[in-house]
Amino acid sequence: MKATIGIFLILMCSTILMAQWHIDEGFEGITTIPQGWSVFDDGDGLTWRNMEHANAHSGSRAAFADNYLPNQNADWLITPQISVNVGDNLEFYTRSWYSTENLQVYVSTTQAQPGAMNTQLLNMQDIGTDYEFVELSLNSYAGMDIYLGFVWECTNYGILIDDIRIGQEIAIDPELNHPESVSMYASDTLTMDFSEYIVSADISNCALIAEPNDNIEVQISGLNVSLSSNGFVGDEELIFTLEDGISGLIAVDTLGLIVLEDPAIDFYISAVSSPRMVEYQNIPMIPAFEVTNGGWTAYNDFIAVDLEVYSSTNELLHSDALGQVVDIPPAGSVSLSMPNSFIPTDIEELRFEFSISTEDSNPENNGYVVYTTIIHRFTSGGPDTFGYRYLDSNDPLGPEYEWIEISETGTSSIMYGVPTFSGDDNFSEALPLGFSFPFYGVDYNTAYVDINGEILLAPNNWQTDYPDEGWDNDGNMFNYMYPIPGYTQMPAMIAVYWDDLEADEGVGDVFFETFGSEPNRYTVIQWNDLRFRAGTGAEDLLKFQVILYENGEIKMQYHTVATGQTGASIPHDDGASSTVAIQNQAANTGLPYLREIVQNNTYMGVEPAGNMLHDNLAIIFYSGEDEQEPIITHKAKGNTFFQQQELIATIIDMTDPIEAELHYNYGDGWLSTEADIVTGNEYYFNIMNM
Repeated sequence: MKATIGIFLILMCSTILMAQWHIDEGFEGITTIPQGWSVFDDGDGLTWRNMEHANAHSGSRAAFADNYLPNQNADWLITPQISVNVGDNLEFYTRSWYSTENLQVYVSTTQAQPGAMNTQLLNMQDIGTDYEFVELSLNSYAGMDIYLGFVWECTNYGILIDDIRIGQEIAIDPELNHPESVSMYASDTLTMDFSEYIVSADISNCALIAEPNDNIEVQISGLNVSLSSNGFVGDEELIFTLEDGISGLIAVDTLGLIVLEDPAIDFYISAVSSPRMVEYQNIPMIPAFEVTNGGWTAYNDFIAVDLEVYSSTNELLHSDALGQVVDIPPAGSVSLSMPNSFIPTDIEELRFEFSISTEDSNPENNGYVVYTTIIHRFTSGGPDTFGYRYLDSNDPLGPEYEWIEISETGTSSIMYGVPTFSGDDNFSEALPLGFSFPFYGVDYNTAYVDINGEILLAPNNWQTDYPDEGWDNDGNMFNYMYPIPGYTQMPAMIAVYWDDLEADEGVGDVFFETFGSEPNRYTVIQWNDLRFRAGTGAEDLLKFQVILYENGEIKMQYHTVATGQTGASIPHDDGASSTVAIQNQAANTGLPYLREIVQNNTYMGVEPAGNMLHDNLAIIFYSGEDEQEPIITHKAKGNTFFQQQELIATIIDMTDPIEAELHYNYGDGWLSTEADIVTGNEYYFNIMNM
């Protein structure tokens, strides 16, 4: 077994030997083409550049060239001068931006100029959108100084090159330097990552094998090793062999394994539910966790758990102690909470250190550390000019999250009144609510539900009735176009999780269902198992709902807010590009909870940044006390020759105005008149003898 200093010396030596790669360029850590490289433009202003994008082969940056006129360019990317040794290769990865592209590689022995590139080494045709690995031998130029040039002529749009290496791997003796011995309990499985114990020219080309052992089961996946004892207790020696796939050399080492008898009682904290990864400034939280008994004997007695909370500067902010009688069977768990709440006051990262102080057979695993980031969240907001306010479930006075599942009982809004399923950018037909729903002083009986996570209560220019042309592609994904209030094309809007969403037929849908009896009826609208339009590889699907109560309250609930999709140009999970808001029919009053910000076609994030969505979140919008003036809108008449005019004013207020008067002046002093006709919220005034 090598001493630690020996390991460091070997690693240092291998670093020096690996310098045989003359060029090893991944374009990371810089924003320009690397120093010493040359680019030549054909004059169109578009040339090779270092671009940050998810399409990079590794890391986040790659060399990229584009052009909008196919077959109209010849852009060169030329390496610095290279002194070629016997065995040197050129390696790189390349792909098209979309469709297909072509790429040539040339060599010059004189200078880094396109005109000097007189020998073609490679002519790649029809490169697709999956990265291709290229490896070329440079043995023909051994002992010479050369430049290599990549030239691209546009076929469709653009091309990427990444992870360019010129040179060769140097064989070094592999080393296997794991600990002399490790220990485990008989019923446990011990997992070890051997990559940290290996020294080799290229660890990705190493293979690990173990000699069979009668008492210990050894499973190897790559360089990860899992050890199980199958009930054996005692000491064993395990022999591992490391094979270097490049040099063919091997290293052999022996690992001592000490298998201990299982503990009778083994307490450990198996999960922490509070704090979460993000908690909120000045909002009380009660630390909560789960204690598991990993022993083989049941425990029915007193358990003590201590907690200390430290600031980012390691200052002790809070301490608490829990003492409670618990009953935990073998392999069983119990959920516990600390007796006192904690209120974080500063925006910073906090460290929570839990410790089980009750004695058990394995004290080494009695501690648990978790970190949380404190941000400011607006858990309450409003009033807007009408009087609407909101509270979310993170607020001590906020609503409870109480999910109402209707995916098995509700009616599909996507299929309501139409013959086919259309799961992208699609408003529903007018859905009956089953009661009059008061919203900004107007009663509505139907709702238009968009797959994109918002509903409109008023007639609008987006939704198209079936069977008119475009009925199945009338949704609005442009949540970022205008502020809320002020988005006049979206009258009487309730945005629950407004983003560019899609429902795949047979997987996702939007449902609605009405419950209760007058005057306590309510309608649930549930977006069920949707994904974002952008990105791929969803690990979960979105699930959220809004509840419209007959008394006018609006409750939004979020079951699952992230899908884990990747490849989109902007983030979407957790509401990172969504709008959550309400606004009235005239769009002159409203209340946002969360809004995506786009400036000059550039995504800027959301505001407030602390109001990102999370699972098990509830938000309630409600009208508080009537402390606001009525909101009056009307259409201007302009100039006229008529001596009689009818003026119409729309007046909304939490309570109906007792009376409405029009005051006017056309040159002879101020006059007033009462409304002749009142229809709902519209007041008609007739002015005579002007």
